[in-house]
Amino acid sequence: MSGDDTRSRIVEAAGPIFAEKGFQAATIRDICQAAGVNIAGVNYHFGDKEKLYLEVLRCAHDPKFLTSADQLSGDSPVERLRSFVRLFVIRMMTYGEANWKMCLLRHEVVNPTSYGTPMIQEYFGKRFGVLLGILDEMVPQTMPLHKRHKIALSIIGQCVHYNVAHEVINLLIPEKERAQNFHQDQVCDHIVHMSLAALGVEPPMGDEQKIGKLRSVEVQT
Repeated sequence: MSGDDTRSRIVEAAGPIFAEKGFQAATIRDICQAAGVNIAGVNYHFGDKEKLYLEVLRCAHDPKFLTSADQLSGDSPVERLRSFVRLFVIRMMTYGEANWKMCLLRHEVVNPTSYGTPMIQEYFGKRFGVLLGILDEMVPQTMPLHKRHKIALSIIGQCVHYNVAHEVINLLIPEKERAQNFHQDQVCDHIVHMSLAALGVEPPMGDEQKIGKLRSVEVQT
């Protein structure tokens, strides 16, 4: 087995383990057993557990995900907000072992380490900037920056909630209801309408007739 193959196997094995247990609880022994290599292999390729963790974080970080407004569809700020939320929700609502990358980032958000903090700041900072750019077109120019920040955090919080609390959601919401009413697009529509209603751009929650008319106008334009 080549050195590159060994390195890749270690990273692929370490990702789900760090995602499940977090940095502190994960052990090099567990990772080596999963990768089918000896501890000397980790020392040779990465030096120590911290450097291995940083490499796994780099693999989990998707530099192409919502890093600029050019990735969003739509001409109006409302359409771009819908595109932003949809992309975010899809990423947040992708579960399972295959999505260990989001689980790892979630661990780093809930229990941050000094190793991962700069990367997490970059990961969320770029998306935060994209969202603020959309909101700047929707709120009065006189609105204080701290209020725009709170609005942006509220929107992001709604999206992230479906990842961080998905196990709690499964306990609270019956499976049949989730299957019928909690698809990614349905969650996206709910978050967007909640946000636009709070901003006064769309009618209050529950006024479905007015919402339908606005959506039809939006599609036609």
